[in-house]
Amino acid sequence: MVVVMFFFHFASQKFPSDYNTFVVKFIREVKNGEHKRL
Repeated sequence: MVVVMFFFHFASQKFPSDYNTFVVKFIREVKNGEHKRL
């Protein structure tokens, strides 16, 4: 969990303007992956 938080922090520092969009896309990818597994 710490690695994920660090990853998001790094992403927000490197891409502050696209941070929100990036998080939304990342969450959608994770949810899609979970649905595919099920």
